Amino acid sequence: MARLPHFFLTLAATFGFTAAVAVAQEKLPPPVAVDPLHLPETLLPELKPILATALEAAPRVLQGRLAVAIAQAGEEEARAGLYPTLRVGAGVDGRQELRRDLPGTQYSVKFSYGLLATQPLFHWGALANRARLGTIQRALAEHDFAEARRKLVLEVRAQYTALVVRALELRQATEDDSRAGRRLATDATRAARGELAELDFAEEKLAREQSRRQLERLAWQWNQARADFAALAGLENFTASVLPAEIPALSDDWVARLKPDADPSHKSQRPDALAGPDLELAAARLNYEIAHVRLKPMFDLVAGITQDEVSYTANIAAKFGADIRYVGLRMNWNIFDSGASRAAASRARADVKQKTLALDEATRGWQRQLADGWRELMLAQDDLQLAEEIFTARAARLAADQPRQAAGEIAVEDWAQRLADQEQRRLALQRQRAAQLLRVAEYALLRERDQSAPHFP
Repeated sequence: MARLPHFFLTLAATFGFTAAVAVAQEKLPPPVAVDPLHLPETLLPELKPILATALEAAPRVLQGRLAVAIAQAGEEEARAGLYPTLRVGAGVDGRQELRRDLPGTQYSVKFSYGLLATQPLFHWGALANRARLGTIQRALAEHDFAEARRKLVLEVRAQYTALVVRALELRQATEDDSRAGRRLATDATRAARGELAELDFAEEKLAREQSRRQLERLAWQWNQARADFAALAGLENFTASVLPAEIPALSDDWVARLKPDADPSHKSQRPDALAGPDLELAAARLNYEIAHVRLKPMFDLVAGITQDEVSYTANIAAKFGADIRYVGLRMNWNIFDSGASRAAASRARADVKQKTLALDEATRGWQRQLADGWRELMLAQDDLQLAEEIFTARAARLAADQPRQAAGEIAVEDWAQRLADQEQRRLALQRQRAAQLLRVAEYALLRERDQSAPHFP
């Protein structure tokens, strides 16, 4: 670590003895044993109500609910194609005729009405496939909504722990700035009496100005982070009063609970994590089945009644009403559509192949994520344990050396540097704890999704 300027070293030496004793005597809280899946909100209980609010009122949750509602309406619309339809029509027409067999112009008014009922009979499975496609689209929307909620929980946890660390950094910077202000006032008096060189005092003022600018930037970033967190979680505002003083220490009892099984043969072949690619493949196959029957004849049952007015005589004024009732089988057959159906079937076939490759890649990626995630988790846990031991050992060393420093056996600059280093270790340890508790909870979520099979429509 780079050596601190003389101003900061002197400042730390002057005001750091009480802090040194506090650091040296600090006893880390005992690790808390909790469910790995809910580790962050258990260690940080203030986070729990925030998560509950986010899962109900966050903007992306509201958008997800609307997406599910749209998909549900689409499913109902697709299923309606299997059921009968009823159409009613009525009309009135005015007609003007110039007859060669009669003088003048003849005018007439024609009234008509009709009632038609249609029941799809045989469409080569296209209508049933559309209904199943609507169900799959609804299941995909629900899956995406659940995935969005999971990602929201992860992001809220990450931003919340980041705010805890930011608050610690801002608090430490504010305390340092206050001490620097008091020290600068003292040195201004010394400089006026000629006890401090003008160049040293000028350098000290510049260093203080630099630290003030850094503090202003930290305060601005803190306010921005709070606003971003409130927007993410659907909160009206967010204050530091709901933040804990620090990130508690983690226990390692979760290792045995999350350790991968040596024999994964009992695991589901289609875990919940792969529901999205699997549903997309099923939808692509249905689209292909629909596309490749577009040019085949379609059969419907029809029944209806129509009424019309017709003329059977030379005199247009002599009109008769005709009521027609019918029941029968109707065929619709698009024989040629300029290759549009063939192109649609080719596109759907290519989409099936693409979604198959995507599912295979997602399966391999998921397996790698589980294996690599565990390895990364264990390496990070080892790093955290080492950092905890180093911090405790350095705190004990500071406590042991404090009498020597008071006796003048340790140089002021060396002691100030050691205090500054220990404070940096404290902040770094807080960051490591926050990162590790997020990793543990995220990997626990991976394991849960790997061991649960989704419901496929």
